[in-house]
Order: sequence, then structure tokens, then C-alpha cells
Amino acid sequence: METYASVVAVRPKSAILSRVRALLPPPQGRSFPVRTVTENGYTEDIISAVLALFRTSWRDVAQVAPLLREPTDERTLRAVWQFCRQQITYVLDRPAGTQYIKTPRAILYTGLADCKGLAILQNALLLNLGYAPDFKFAGYVPGGQFTHVYSQCPAGGVRYTLDACLPEFNQEKPPAVARVVAAPRA
Repeated sequence: METYASVVAVRPKSAILSRVRALLPPPQGRSFPVRTVTENGYTEDIISAVLALFRTSWRDVAQVAPLLREPTDERTLRAVWQFCRQQITYVLDRPAGTQYIKTPRAILYTGLADCKGLAILQNALLLNLGYAPDFKFAGYVPGGQFTHVYSQCPAGGVRYTLDACLPEFNQEKPPAVARVVAAPRA
């Protein structure tokens, strides 16, 4: 069975996503956004909605996750990050002030996600691969709300950062003035 890493350099984005989509039934009903937090949703509401959606949908990508397994933990985590970074287009939720929280399957079908969606997809893939990832919510303004979320995952005695919004694997955007880690509960 070929892995994502073995095909990423030779297949265009649409071909890889088409192959992944073929493994999954089309999203319907609860497979699309379960929760919409509108008009300046508070951080606690967004965090609660992300974690609630994750608990009910992380298994959606169980058939996709094995495609990303590599011989080492670091290479597997890098493959998950690289897949999300290269195959999913980052887009902000519109209109401003509205937060859409999509399932991993909906993200794969639309090919679009913001930082919440990228973290949800990465953590779902990691959990299906047997890892124990966390969501890390970060704020960059003193006294302000958390405005960014990404994945962190311990493996082999190292805590890796998977932020598909950033151009490098295991990179964290500095300087965050506040961070909170939320462990997804499967």
C-alpha cells in the first residue's frame, strides 16, 4: 500500500484529495458543521464547540489515517502536518464574527479550513493513528481572547507542534501571551 509521503511529490492536490474522498462516504447531516458560533463568539464557546464536535467525529477519517503512517513517529507526524498544509486550503470564516466548526470529513470534502478545522483534521488523523494529540489555543494580545488553535502531540519523548498555518513542521508562532491546552476526549 502506498503512503501519502510516497505520492505527495508526484500527484497534484486534486488527485490526492480525490483518492482520500473515495475512501469516505459523502458528508451529510451532522457530518457538516455541527456548531456555528456567531457574532463574536466567546473563546469558551468556540473551545467547547470544537471539543464537542471532535468527540463525535474523529472516527470519520479512520480509513484515511493509515495512508499517513510512516516508519517513525516524527515522520508520521510530519506526514499528517504536510498533508493538511498542502492539501487543505486555509480560509477565514465569513462573514467576520462567525465561526464554523466542521467535521474532519467535511474538511476533506470541501478542501477548505481555518485554523480550527486544520487542528480538528490533524488531531482526528493522529488519534486514528494511535497518538494522543492536544488542541492548543493561543492568544496574542494581552488580556485578549484566544485567536488561534493548532495541534500538539507527544511521541517518543518529544512534544511536536503541528500548525498547518505555518510553513515549517514543529514550529510555534511566537510570542503568544496566553495558551491553554485542551485534550480531546474520544
